[in-house]
Amino acid sequence: MIPELTVEDLNNARVSRKNLIRWIHLPWFRDLVIGCFVRVAIGKHNGNQVYRVAEVTDVVEYQRVYKVDNTITKVLIYLYL
Repeated sequence: MIPELTVEDLNNARVSRKNLIRWIHLPWFRDLVIGCFVRVAIGKHNGNQVYRVAEVTDVVEYQRVYKVDNTITKVLIYLYL
Protein backbone atom coordinates (compact mmCIF):
# COMPACT_ATOMS: atom_id res chain seq x y z
CA MET A 1 0.00 0.00 0.00
CA ILE A 2 1.29 3.44 -0.95
CA PRO A 3 1.37 5.90 1.97
CA GLU A 4 -0.61 9.13 1.61
CA LEU A 5 1.32 12.26 0.74
CA THR A 6 1.36 15.06 3.26
CA VAL A 7 1.52 18.79 2.53
CA GLU A 8 5.14 18.67 3.69
CA ASP A 9 5.89 15.87 1.20
CA LEU A 10 4.40 17.92 -1.65
CA ASN A 11 6.28 21.07 -0.63
CA ASN A 12 9.54 19.10 -0.61
CA ALA A 13 8.87 17.97 -4.20
CA ARG A 14 7.47 21.32 -5.41
CA VAL A 15 9.35 23.57 -7.81
CA SER A 16 8.64 27.29 -7.48
CA ARG A 17 7.91 29.56 -10.44
CA LYS A 18 11.09 31.46 -9.60
CA ASN A 19 13.20 28.30 -9.91
CA LEU A 20 11.41 27.14 -13.06
CA ILE A 21 12.28 30.44 -14.71
CA ARG A 22 15.84 30.40 -13.36
CA TRP A 23 16.53 26.85 -14.60
CA ILE A 24 14.39 26.64 -17.76
CA HIS A 25 17.28 26.91 -20.26
CA LEU A 26 19.73 24.65 -18.43
CA PRO A 27 20.51 21.33 -20.17
CA TRP A 28 19.36 19.22 -17.20
CA PHE A 29 16.08 21.10 -16.69
CA ARG A 30 13.90 18.31 -18.15
CA ASP A 31 15.51 15.62 -15.99
CA LEU A 32 15.21 17.79 -12.89
CA VAL A 33 11.55 18.78 -13.08
CA ILE A 34 9.80 15.66 -14.43
CA GLY A 35 8.07 14.07 -11.46
CA CYS A 36 8.15 17.28 -9.41
CA PHE A 37 5.04 19.21 -8.46
CA VAL A 38 3.98 22.77 -9.19
CA ARG A 39 1.20 24.99 -7.89
CA VAL A 40 -1.21 26.11 -10.61
CA ALA A 41 -3.66 29.02 -10.30
CA ILE A 42 -6.98 27.94 -11.83
CA GLY A 43 -9.08 31.03 -11.14
CA LYS A 44 -10.90 32.77 -8.34
CA HIS A 45 -13.69 31.75 -5.99
CA ASN A 46 -15.39 34.36 -3.78
CA GLY A 47 -12.57 36.78 -4.62
CA ASN A 48 -9.81 34.39 -3.49
CA GLN A 49 -7.27 32.79 -5.83
CA VAL A 50 -7.77 29.01 -6.17
CA TYR A 51 -4.77 26.70 -6.70
CA ARG A 52 -4.26 23.05 -7.57
CA VAL A 53 -1.18 20.88 -7.35
CA ALA A 54 0.01 19.37 -10.64
CA GLU A 55 2.78 16.94 -11.49
CA VAL A 56 5.27 17.78 -14.25
CA THR A 57 5.01 14.89 -16.74
CA ASP A 58 7.08 16.13 -19.68
CA VAL A 59 9.14 19.03 -21.00
CA VAL A 60 9.37 19.68 -24.74
CA GLU A 61 10.37 22.43 -27.16
CA TYR A 62 7.32 24.38 -28.33
CA GLN A 63 6.91 25.66 -31.90
CA ARG A 64 6.57 29.30 -30.87
CA VAL A 65 8.33 31.65 -28.50
CA TYR A 66 6.52 33.08 -25.48
CA LYS A 67 7.40 35.19 -22.45
CA VAL A 68 7.25 34.10 -18.80
CA ASP A 69 7.91 37.08 -16.55
CA ASN A 70 11.10 38.51 -18.15
CA THR A 71 12.28 35.25 -19.74
CA ILE A 72 11.73 34.41 -23.41
CA THR A 73 11.41 30.66 -24.03
CA LYS A 74 10.18 27.88 -26.29
CA VAL A 75 10.10 25.33 -23.45
CA LEU A 76 6.67 23.80 -22.80
CA ILE A 77 5.93 22.00 -19.54
CA TYR A 78 3.21 19.33 -19.55
CA LEU A 79 1.30 18.85 -16.30
CA TYR A 80 -0.99 16.18 -14.87
CA LEU A 81 -3.63 18.02 -12.87
